[in-house]
Amino acid sequence: MDHIMEVSCDSLRQLGVGNRVTFFGGSLSREEILRRYSNADLAILLSEHECFGLTIAEALASGTVCIVTNTTALTEWVDNKNCFGVQYPINMKELIGLINATLGKSVSDPKIVDWSDVVSKILNVYKGDSCENMRAFWGSRNRVCYPSRGCDNFVQSRRNYQWL
Repeated sequence: MDHIMEVSCDSLRQLGVGNRVTFFGGSLSREEILRRYSNADLAILLSEHECFGLTIAEALASGTVCIVTNTTALTEWVDNKNCFGVQYPINMKELIGLINATLGKSVSDPKIVDWSDVVSKILNVYKGDSCENMRAFWGSRNRVCYPSRGCDNFVQSRRNYQWL
């Protein structure tokens, strides 16, 4: 058992829920993964950093309501109907309240973005020459744009999620 798994199991035992959580080692077949998603009450992804959230796309496509952290790309999934966001760092009372509020909800008409949608948005950003295109693509959360400096600076600093 690796260190992260060991710490996780210890934490679950201390919380008294160790018998209610199962970790699946190795790889599961595609069918088994989808079956587990569709049988789950919730899918919860509490990453601090996430590029796309493929597990959230899979869970939503399987009809499972999701909870994610309101960080990086995961915010794109939050619609407060099928996928709900919680602030990072995680406040356990907020998370527990959100879990209780979402249990029993069902997924309806989820907007599942695929890579062709992402590529299309990126191409539209680079075809345009205004910061508004950047803002439309990345949203306005925690980002800054100074139009007087032009958007060329955005490309150089995009890794920092800021327009300079």
